[in-house]
Amino acid sequence: MKKWLAWFIVFCSAQCIAQTSGHLLQQAEQKYNDRQFAEAAILYEQLFFTDSSDFNAAYNAACSYAQAGQKGRALQFLRQSFLHGWTDVIHANLDPDLFLLHGDTAWSRLMAPRLELRIFTTESPATKRELYYHAACNYANIGQSAKTFDLLEKAVRYGWKKTDANDPCFDSLKTHPGWLRLLAISEETERSGRENFVWGIYFGILFILFFYHLFLFIGLKDVSFLYYALLLFAFSQLEVLRTDAFARFTAEVFTWQNLFTRSGQAFY
Repeated sequence: MKKWLAWFIVFCSAQCIAQTSGHLLQQAEQKYNDRQFAEAAILYEQLFFTDSSDFNAAYNAACSYAQAGQKGRALQFLRQSFLHGWTDVIHANLDPDLFLLHGDTAWSRLMAPRLELRIFTTESPATKRELYYHAACNYANIGQSAKTFDLLEKAVRYGWKKTDANDPCFDSLKTHPGWLRLLAISEETERSGRENFVWGIYFGILFILFFYHLFLFIGLKDVSFLYYALLLFAFSQLEVLRTDAFARFTAEVFTWQNLFTRSGQAFY
């Protein structure tokens, strides 16, 4: 009998907590929607203390405190949300509710290592570029210039452009000798990208013409089309030997292409 009574008490307590949490959440959301951010923050805070595993409540409390202008409390609950399971640092970094915290050294110390760590778990080049960029910006805010330049050089490989250098978070680095080197690397990468685009169109046209005449030979049995297709193939290979442009596209797929390119450059 005592055992059943104990289970009944536990069940009733769980139901009461669930009802209380649901009521607090409803109230907090209403206050937030009414732009009463300070009151919403207190309710989200109570919700978090009711269930300390609810990292969403901690994150929402951070957003509400930030909107209410209370940076210290916002950073405190943002830290708690990370400690209790919040992992979406990309969302946190771009969340307009937290923009008030950007530029604060405590924000940068909290976000920089987490953004950097997130890089290793993403495959998208665009996302990697953004993560490298924002992690570098936060490291710049806390004075770690060596780390900043290292991350920005990696961001360049994924499309970071010189125009992004206008971000105020990099103002303290513009007198650093490494800044000009970084801009030079960025300009070279952009130039190489434009050049690769042109070469891609050029070789694409050559291969289209090659296959077009090859199909004409197969369909019409006219050997002159075969000769023309072979001429196009030979010409495209001559261009491959003359430049390393095609090798940039195929080096990872066709290992023999590097051998062709290097042997061709030996004769020029």
